[in-house]
Amino acid sequence: MTVSNANNIIRLSKASVGESELDAIREVFTKTLNFGLGVHVQDFEERVKVFCQSDYEVIGVNTGTSALHAALVALDFPAGSEVLVPSITFVASYSAISAAGLKPVSCEVLFPSCHIDPIDAATRVTKNTVAIMPVAYAGVDFDRDAIYRLATDNKLRVIEDDAHAFGSLTKNGLKFGSEGDIICFSFDGIKNITCGEGGAILVRDKSLAHKIRVIRSLGIEKDVDLRYKGQRAWDYNVTTQGFRYHMSNINAAIGIAQLTRWPEMQSNKLKLWKAYLDGISARDLDKKLIPTQKFSETVCMHVFNVILNDGIDRDQVRVQMREQGVETGFHYVPNHFHTMYASNYPLPIAERMGKSLLSLPFHPDLSDMDVKRVVAALQYALG
Repeated sequence: MTVSNANNIIRLSKASVGESELDAIREVFTKTLNFGLGVHVQDFEERVKVFCQSDYEVIGVNTGTSALHAALVALDFPAGSEVLVPSITFVASYSAISAAGLKPVSCEVLFPSCHIDPIDAATRVTKNTVAIMPVAYAGVDFDRDAIYRLATDNKLRVIEDDAHAFGSLTKNGLKFGSEGDIICFSFDGIKNITCGEGGAILVRDKSLAHKIRVIRSLGIEKDVDLRYKGQRAWDYNVTTQGFRYHMSNINAAIGIAQLTRWPEMQSNKLKLWKAYLDGISARDLDKKLIPTQKFSETVCMHVFNVILNDGIDRDQVRVQMREQGVETGFHYVPNHFHTMYASNYPLPIAERMGKSLLSLPFHPDLSDMDVKRVVAALQYALG
C-alpha cells in the first residue's frame, strides 16, 4: 500500500458546516448587530426544546464545560463534597467538578461501552457524596435505571454529561434532554451539532433554571430577560457568584442552522457507522478488536471507537495509519491517571481502555470510500 499524500489526510473529526451557517452569521452581522446574548440565543434555546421534545427549561451557554460547572454551582453543594464520575470521560467533566469546589471520585467503567459501572459507583458512595455525573459515552445511553436508582437510594443529584448524545434516544425511547435530573450538552466544533462553541443546560425546575441564567450572566439578575431584548441593566445588584458563560448570538445562529441540517447529518453518520462495522467484519478485523457500541438507529453516534486486543501496540497502529493518510485518536486517558485527579485505588477496566481504545475518523462529511480507506489502513496497521 502506498503512503498517502499529506494533503489527503482523512481527519479524525471536523465540523460539518457550509453556506447555511455562513448565511446565519451574516444575518447577525448585518441585521441584528448584537453579538452577545440576545434574540438568536433565545430562538436557539426554544428550538433545542422542540428538537428534544422536552418540557424542560433550556439555558444556552458558551461551552459544554460551562454547562456542567454552572449546573454544579447552582446546586450550591458544600465545598469539598464528592461527585461520582466515570474515569473514562473527557477531562472537562472533572474540571467542572473541581472548579465548583467539589471532589471528583473516579468510578470504574463497563466493558466495552465505557459507561459508568453502577455497581462500582455504589461502593464509592460516602457521607460526603452529593451527586453522580454519568456520561453518555459516544452518544449511547448509560444504565439509566441503575444510575437513577442509585441516586434515589442515596439522595444524590444526577448531572448528566450528555455532551456526546445530542440527538440520541435514551433507553426509554425518549430524546436526550426530555428526561432526567439535569442534562448538559456540548455544541463545540466536533459535536453532533456545532455552534462553533457552545453548550446547554436543561432542567425542569424553573427556579433552578432562573438561578443558572443568573449565574451565566455574571450574577446580574436584571440581565436575565433584558439581554434577550438586546438591552442591558445599568443599575444592578449582584448577590451571587456569576460567570461570563452566556452563549452569543453568533454561536446561536450557527446552531440554528445546524438544527435544520441534523437529519441529513445523522442519516450520513448512520450509513458510515454501518459501513465501518461491515468493513471490519468483511476483513476479519473483529478477531483483533471490538467496537465499543452496537449499531442502533436510535443513536446519534459522536465517536467511533474500537478496543484493540491485548498485546497490540496502539501507538504503532496509529503511526502506521497516519502513514497511510488516516488520522486517529483515543477517547480518553483515564482521569484517575492525571496528577490532579489521581486515585489511590485501581480501576482495571478503565485502565485497559486507556491503553487499547482507538478512535477512527467519524464525521458527517466522510464518504463510503473514506471508510473503506480507513478500514484498509487499519488492516494494514494490524498486520
